[in-house]
Amino acid sequence: NILNNPKITEKEIVKVASKRPNSPNILRLISTHKRWGTRYVVKKALVQNPYTPPRISLGLLEFLFSQDLKEVVKDGMLHPQVRMAAKERLEEKG
Repeated sequence: NILNNPKITEKEIVKVASKRPNSPNILRLISTHKRWGTRYVVKKALVQNPYTPPRISLGLLEFLFSQDLKEVVKDGMLHPQVRMAAKERLEEKG
């Protein structure tokens, strides 16, 4: 219900997506929401949250800019598979 509230702001959604610890189900709902799941800052917050299921983070990596991918690669709190995939994505971008 909160995600569909017209008064909720992107800043508030990013705060929820960044919250640690967080429920994987809540993070999944945010990532698939038609309004919020398409916003760059929300995608970035989800990828950078170690509580986001790796499958979701891996799917969102393709949308991140190079500088954000570099942050993901360096973040030791994130799942190793996510960090490795971010490194590969960076290499693809050249």
